[in-house]
Amino acid sequence: MSEDKFTYSYSPAKSSVADRIAAKYISVPKKPDSDLARLKRLDRKAELPGTFAGIAVGLTVF
Repeated sequence: MSEDKFTYSYSPAKSSVADRIAAKYISVPKKPDSDLARLKRLDRKAELPGTFAGIAVGLTVF
């Protein structure tokens, strides 16, 4: 029987492809939020529970 062996050769071109694929799944460090972005996020958090409650009441009435 012949022996089948696995061989691997390194290529920088393959490495760049692997780096691009890995970069899609690695989290990017967040930049500090501006005051306006923080205010918008806070506004969404404040309105969301009321929206859900309104939808729930509306669905149970009809």
